[in-house]
Amino acid sequence: IDLLMVEVRQLLAADKSELAIAKLIAFRDNEAAAQRGETAIRLSSQAAALLQRNRDWAAAAEVLVSTCQQFVQSNGAAEGHLQAIASVAQLLREDVGSRQVKELYEKLLQQQLMLWPDSPASQEPQRWLSTWLGGQGRHDELAGVYLKQAIAAQQAASARDALLLWAGETLQLADSTARAGQLAQLDAALAIQQFASIPAVASLMRTLLATHSRWPSEAEQSAQLKALSSLELDPSDTVAEQLKMAIRLLAAVRRHERPEDLTVQLDRWQPDPLPLPIKLGLVRSTIEAIDETPLTAHAQWAKALKLDAQWSQLLLAQSDPLSRAAGYRILAWSEDASRGLEGLTELVQQVQRGGGESQLQLANALADSGPNRLENSSQVAKTLIANSEPGSDLNLAARWRLIKNQVSGGQPDVAISSAKLLLASQPIASAEWKRRFESVVNLRR
Repeated sequence: IDLLMVEVRQLLAADKSELAIAKLIAFRDNEAAAQRGETAIRLSSQAAALLQRNRDWAAAAEVLVSTCQQFVQSNGAAEGHLQAIASVAQLLREDVGSRQVKELYEKLLQQQLMLWPDSPASQEPQRWLSTWLGGQGRHDELAGVYLKQAIAAQQAASARDALLLWAGETLQLADSTARAGQLAQLDAALAIQQFASIPAVASLMRTLLATHSRWPSEAEQSAQLKALSSLELDPSDTVAEQLKMAIRLLAAVRRHERPEDLTVQLDRWQPDPLPLPIKLGLVRSTIEAIDETPLTAHAQWAKALKLDAQWSQLLLAQSDPLSRAAGYRILAWSEDASRGLEGLTELVQQVQRGGGESQLQLANALADSGPNRLENSSQVAKTLIANSEPGSDLNLAARWRLIKNQVSGGQPDVAISSAKLLLASQPIASAEWKRRFESVVNLRR
């Protein structure tokens, strides 16, 4: 090796970089054939550095990828593969329209996380992939990659961190079918014990997603809380402890318990350590639960759960309409109802097509603000009903908003007729939605 490096330096001094690169690659091939992976990777990295100096990004990546993926367990493999990704990223900057380069970049990022899930060298590619897929709105795919990384990880800390990223992405998925699909993948992995290093954390994530992705029946909720109590988690893991508390408090809101009866639990609820994606994901189901409590309890629950101005600002700083809509809801509860309504109205006007969730939040916020705006709330709900797919969660939520407004506005007979017609004319797959509409039919009984 020492003699080789002397020859390489001489060739470089003579301005013969191509010969120097060829010599390094030839020696690399000999080392690879002899199964000396660490040396082969080091020589590949040196050849790649020279190719990068010549701005031959594609060749630099190629020289590294094959060797690093051949000797995955060797020292330097993860770092060498990261060097290859950097070359492809530079190539992409110079040829931004190349579909082939884009596909290669994405493929190498995913391979980095799958082949070296525990390596510090994979942390930056993880962030790059988040930006790459997230920027394209491909959050379901990104969640799937995180789950695969968690499964591939051998170290408990790496598996835990990847699962937290998975949970954050999955909680924010707007499509309930996509959330159910991610949960099914986690269940499949749990069934064959693919989280041997963190079984309790994996079970916690499963319960978190199950409770926050859809409204469980009372029996399901009781079973989830019982299972939660039996988990043997590291007491020093503050994030896990806060996630447990988030599950318990959401159940309390759904059961219409009173904040004043939960002072101990609410004192222990300190969400600041939670990762940002988790925070963003928890908000939607929490707001939905608060909306189902008595109107007079909404602001009280928001304050008790620390959904305050700071959390509102955090949500409003996001680019996606769902987060911003949630931010305006919290603003209306915590500080200024008028500013919250104004912000939601502007947001609905901005997003227009595809802004159904924002419209729903506007309808709920209008109803929240008092009887004088019930008619405005109902008009928004009617528009959303007309423009959403019958039977979808969004359509049913808008119908529920309209029926609640009819009850609050002193029109219980109209509400009962609306609920009866809906139950008779549409199959409702969700047991929770069916229960809600049936509860209105039974108002006079």
